[in-house]
Amino acid sequence: YLVASRDIKAGEVILKELPLVLGPRVDSSPICIGCYKPLPMYQPNHCSQCLVAPVCGAQCERTGDHSDVECEILRQATQKGPLILSDHSQMVLPFRCLLQIKNSSTDPRWNSFLELESHEKERRDTLIWRDHQLNVVEVMRTHELLCSKEEADLMQRICGILDVNSFEVRGPVSKSGDSERLRGVYLRAALMAHDCLANTHLAVDDSFQMTIHASVPIPRSQAIYFNYTNTMQGTLDRQGTSERRCVRCNDGFIIPTDPTTNQQKWECNKCNHHYRHNMIKTTVSLARSFVDEVDRTDYRAMEALLISFVKDISPAALCVTRTQADISSCL
Repeated sequence: YLVASRDIKAGEVILKELPLVLGPRVDSSPICIGCYKPLPMYQPNHCSQCLVAPVCGAQCERTGDHSDVECEILRQATQKGPLILSDHSQMVLPFRCLLQIKNSSTDPRWNSFLELESHEKERRDTLIWRDHQLNVVEVMRTHELLCSKEEADLMQRICGILDVNSFEVRGPVSKSGDSERLRGVYLRAALMAHDCLANTHLAVDDSFQMTIHASVPIPRSQAIYFNYTNTMQGTLDRQGTSERRCVRCNDGFIIPTDPTTNQQKWECNKCNHHYRHNMIKTTVSLARSFVDEVDRTDYRAMEALLISFVKDISPAALCVTRTQADISSCL
C-alpha cells in the first residue's frame, strides 16, 4: 500500500494518474464503448466492422477505445452465434483486460494488474462469483472467447481484481445532457489502503486523469488511505472483506468483538452487554427496510419513523442519520 515518503500538507497533490483500462459498469445502460457517451436504450448503433460493439458512429470506431484487436475478435465471435454486447455490459471490461493480458506480454503494467488483490478464494461459489460465471465466463465460452479452463479461471480472477480495485468515474455528457458512470483501473491509486475515515480525496477530469489530494496533513511514514465504501453504509456493510478496524468502525455504541468472522458477538461499549450477530444483522436489516420504504417526499412520515427508532436504536446509528438527511433534503 502507499505510504507517505515525507510530510504532506492538506490540499497537496499526492499523485496524478491516467487509467490503465476503462469500461462500463456491471449494470450499465447502453453506452458507446469507444467514447463512453450514453446511447439510446433501444436499437443503439453498432460498429460497422464487427457488428457487435455499441458505438456512436464511425468516428468512435476509428479513434475511440474500441481497438482494432477488440473489433476483430468480436467479429470472429459473431460467427459462433449472435452476440449483443449492449446486453452484456458486464463482460466488456473483463474482456478488455483479458485481451491486454494476452496481447501485451511485454507491458509490465499488466503484470502489476495481476498482482492486485482479487479475494479470489473468499469469493469462490458466492453470489457474485456465480453472477460473473453466468454473465461473463459462460457468455465468453459460448462465443469461444475463452480457450481453456485456465482462461476461465483467469477471467474470474480478473473480475475479482476489477471489483476490488476499480474506481467509479463519471463518463462524458451526451448532447441530451445525460452521462453514465464507468469503471476504471488506476494502478498506483489502487495501492491506497482502505480506511472509513480517509486522508485523501479524489478528482477525475474529462480526460479521465485522476488527481489525489491530501484531505488532512499526512505525516511521513503514515499510510495513504481512501474510503472504498459508501459513507452512508453501516459497520456491517462497510467491513465487507476487510479485517481492519478503523476509528469509525470502533465508534459505535455496540461493536463487533471480532471483525475477522461473520459470526462474531457484538458488545456494548458502555455496559459490556453482548448481543448475537444474527440479532444485530436482523435489527439493521429491518431498520434499513423501513428507511428504504418510507416516502421521501413526506417529511411527516420520516419524522414518525425517527420517533419509532428512539427506543431501540442509537441516535448516531446510520438509519437515523440517513433519515435526518432525507428530511433536510425534503424541506
